[in-house]
Amino acid sequence: MKKRSIIFYTAIFLTILATSCVKVIDKFNSNNLTVTFNNQGSLFLTGDKTVNPKDSIKFSYSVVCTQPMSYLTLTKNDTEISRDSVKTGDRMSASGFLKKLVADTIPGQYVYKVVARDNTGIYLGASNPIIVTVTADFNYYTNQRLYVPDTTAMTNKCYYNVASQTAYSFTDINSGGVNSNLIDFGYFWDPTIASGTTPKGNTIYNLAMSPVPSPIAMYNTASFTKNLTQFKVITTPTWANINSGGLLKAQGAAAFKTASANSVSQLAAGSVILFKTAAGKYGAINITYINAASPSKTTYMNFEVKLAN
Repeated sequence: MKKRSIIFYTAIFLTILATSCVKVIDKFNSNNLTVTFNNQGSLFLTGDKTVNPKDSIKFSYSVVCTQPMSYLTLTKNDTEISRDSVKTGDRMSASGFLKKLVADTIPGQYVYKVVARDNTGIYLGASNPIIVTVTADFNYYTNQRLYVPDTTAMTNKCYYNVASQTAYSFTDINSGGVNSNLIDFGYFWDPTIASGTTPKGNTIYNLAMSPVPSPIAMYNTASFTKNLTQFKVITTPTWANINSGGLLKAQGAAAFKTASANSVSQLAAGSVILFKTAAGKYGAINITYINAASPSKTTYMNFEVKLAN
């Protein structure tokens, strides 16, 4: 008799457990929510959209749910960014939700969804995703290289154009048919003493630099266009934090509002330099590697460039 009772109650327990599990899974996996996104103007999203960093984006939506809702959330990449409680009388349908947001500064795709939950936090359903693609408002050029000038062949690539990511030699410009107005800056190793016994060393400059240091004086640039690119070494923001053209423009406008420099020296791996070209383009240079502290023609500098659109 005792054995039969144990079997009987065990069967009941397993039945209840199985039934309760089925209900939870069914409820969790179901989508009981219908969301309507309303078009109330050009900034309101009703479907996928491509925007610029920091553009204004807006959501206006109404919802209908087959299960009583307690609150609605707006999520971005499955992270809650806003929450609205649902009034008692609106548990099955609600409207008038308005969200005003700003697009991210970092380029990429961001998935927005409206999600409904009940009073215990159980998921009731979600809207179809709206994908906001943030486009880059700057160009990022890596693996760039310049050499110090060589005095004999004059074929070392020591000049640079940021728009085309192209390096030129003196010979390219002087007799190679390349227009000198393409030169935004040059690179050389300056032995001039900066302080004590420390030379100025690795230097980038525009061709209006005066007086002309001896390592580049042998290049006769009298007939060259001398673009007035301006430079400033910075420590903040860091290279990693320069992630938008808007930031480059803001930093550059502040840096060059009252002061400018035709050259910057004592550069090393990790140096970050803001610049403004003669055409008014803002950008930044990050020195990634310098192979020697020497004016030898084999000395070179590796760098990367971020240029605002």
